[in-house]
Amino acid sequence: MAAVKACVDAITGKISPEQFREILLRAANKAGIAALTVVYQGLEHGGPDQPSQVRN
Repeated sequence: MAAVKACVDAITGKISPEQFREILLRAANKAGIAALTVVYQGLEHGGPDQPSQVRN
């Protein structure tokens, strides 16, 4: 139930995305659900979610 409340709180801005992540991971751990953490590292010249710069 904590994960559902945290989801609503995050959507409405009552908690930060970082707080939501911590609550969600804690709830998953308590329920015996494995969680994989992915660390995003920005790319210098763009990536799939950001356009690369065009040089003239």
